[in-house]
Order: sequence, then C-alpha cells, then structure tokens
Amino acid sequence: MQLELAQYHEATGFQPALPTALDSERTAVIAFCAPHFAASPGPLEELARAFPRSALIGCSTAGEISGTKVFDRSISVAVARFDATRLALVTVPIAPGASSFEAGRDVARALAAPDLRGVLALCSGLSVNGSDLIRGINGALDPSVRVSGGLAGDGERFQHSWVLDRGRTQG
Repeated sequence: MQLELAQYHEATGFQPALPTALDSERTAVIAFCAPHFAASPGPLEELARAFPRSALIGCSTAGEISGTKVFDRSISVAVARFDATRLALVTVPIAPGASSFEAGRDVARALAAPDLRGVLALCSGLSVNGSDLIRGINGALDPSVRVSGGLAGDGERFQHSWVLDRGRTQG
C-alpha cells in the first residue's frame, strides 16, 4: 500500500501537491473538509479531476486533523493506493424520517461479497441515527467484517453537514 497525505488551505492550495500518480481503481481518497466547502466546492472539484478513477469520499467536519494539528477552514486528504484490495463505493440516500437501520442494511447488502473485510461508513450527523445505521450494517454482514466511520459535522452549528461522494457534496 502507498499512502500520501495533503492539506488544503485557501492561501496555499494543496500542500504538498496532490499525488495524482496514485489514481487507480484500487485507490481510496478520503477528504475531511470544513463545512463551507459545500458552498465553495472548487477544491473538491479539483480533487475529483485529480483522481477520476479513485473512490473519492469524505465529509464535513468540526475540525480537520493533519499530523498533530487541528485546523479550521481546510481540507485534510489521505490518498491510499492498495496493491490487491478491491474497493467498492455505495451511496444510499436517507430521507428525513427514514429508517437509518434499513439504510444500513441496504449498504451492507450492496457491499456483500466473499472477500469483504471492512466497511468505512460516513453519513450526515444531523439526519441519520448513527447507532441504527451501524446496527443495520452489522446485522447484514458476516461478523468478521470490521465496520468503522463517523458522522459528518459542521462545527458547533448543528445546521448543515454533508458527505462527499465522488467529488460532490450530498446532504
């Protein structure tokens, strides 16, 4: 596996430069972003252009971590290219008032495969019951599959959080 990290700040852009040579069907690009990038998506569009074949995901945060520091108004990016790992990206919309448990079950069913070893789940922190979502995922998968992830945030506002799906914000 190859792993590269980058940080985006409005004054400097992405530093170091995005490792575009890692783009492949076996590459995961994960971006944790300040909430305002939903309204100013230029850097997210740049990520999508830089990694057209990769699984590009992420979410809004209450602070972006890079190294040993926490930032605001930035994007923290991890680019991981795997040697033999198969990646699959599944998006399940959850309407207000819909069952988070059923959405989790739908995600698990869409991902189910004999070689599945792990799931990274990211979802809105405002419209999803994270505990029910994870119960739905875990209940439909083999117990050996590891599930991790988190809920998107928007600082202390609790007004609008979003997830990143292939370079577009949802939520």
